[in-house]
Amino acid sequence: MKPRALAIIAGALGALLASAFSARAQQDDTLRLPGGPSKALIVANCQSCHSVSLILQQRLSERAWSNELVKMEKWGSGLPPEQNATVAAYLFEHFNPSVPDLPDKLVPSPKQPG
Repeated sequence: MKPRALAIIAGALGALLASAFSARAQQDDTLRLPGGPSKALIVANCQSCHSVSLILQQRLSERAWSNELVKMEKWGSGLPPEQNATVAAYLFEHFNPSVPDLPDKLVPSPKQPG
């Protein structure tokens, strides 16, 4: 096989692996979102433009979250506008200025004896 063909194959394999790792990282970030009906809306509508990690690192007021959702709506978010208030309340509850940052990784709960 020619060196150029090998380089193309190696590049394609590298891109495939990077894509797989990226998908895994997004899935891990999704697991870090607290449960609730708004989680499904966020997973379904926000990840098409940015990763969940962008959400996880924010600490905004409810008004600021609402403004972000309106901005995203103007940029073509798939989130139905009538859901903005519900999602803003969820985001404020879990990602407001008084909530500490999440750990970088999920830490499993220790097994209880018994």
